[in-house]
Amino acid sequence: MPTLLMVDDDPAHRRTLAIALAARGYDLIEAEDGRSARSAVDVRRPDLVLLDLGLPDIDGVELCRHLHLWPAAPIIIVSADADDERMLQAFDVGADDYVVKPVNLDVLAARIAVHLRRADQIAHAVEPSVLTVGDISVDLAAHAVMAGDQELTLRPQQFTVLTVLMRNVGRLVTHDLLARALGNVGDEPPRNAVRISIHRLRTALGSGPDRPQIVTERHVGYRLVEPG
Repeated sequence: MPTLLMVDDDPAHRRTLAIALAARGYDLIEAEDGRSARSAVDVRRPDLVLLDLGLPDIDGVELCRHLHLWPAAPIIIVSADADDERMLQAFDVGADDYVVKPVNLDVLAARIAVHLRRADQIAHAVEPSVLTVGDISVDLAAHAVMAGDQELTLRPQQFTVLTVLMRNVGRLVTHDLLARALGNVGDEPPRNAVRISIHRLRTALGSGPDRPQIVTERHVGYRLVEPG
């Protein structure tokens, strides 16, 4: 049963969509603001996100930018805002579709089905379920990390940072991108959270001849370097 995350601060609208989509066989997670949405993504890993832009704690476009860091979950904007500029901003940061309220439930259900099929095809064709660099392996589905023959216990923040670095092995990953991945989506994301997560991740990973290393690019970000 596909899991959908519905992010909307209007309880009446959430209730209407929840009833309609549950009747079509979907498992619904509800979030009323950006903070609870980020938590739901980290814990539940939904298959698709329905995102309203008018949230009480964060701009919906900025939240979309953060959620897009998890490419397995398509994002459909469901908003009363029909402004063309807002639509373009949403698409620019990773939205896959845009539906203007009031919503035709049959049309929305059809779009959800299309995006879920497309995401499933892409996941099987492109996105590996296990990322491997040196002797570090990250099982995305199981949320598990192996270092050689030892399983590591990482905090959610460390797992997030490691996943982003491994998806970009050899490439510079900026402080800003890592801060957004950790949910710090303000105008100037704090670097302390990133530095702490990197420090703890380095300690957890340890070292060895087959162990990739996290290299600091001073004032810019970090790079995961393959062993040797």
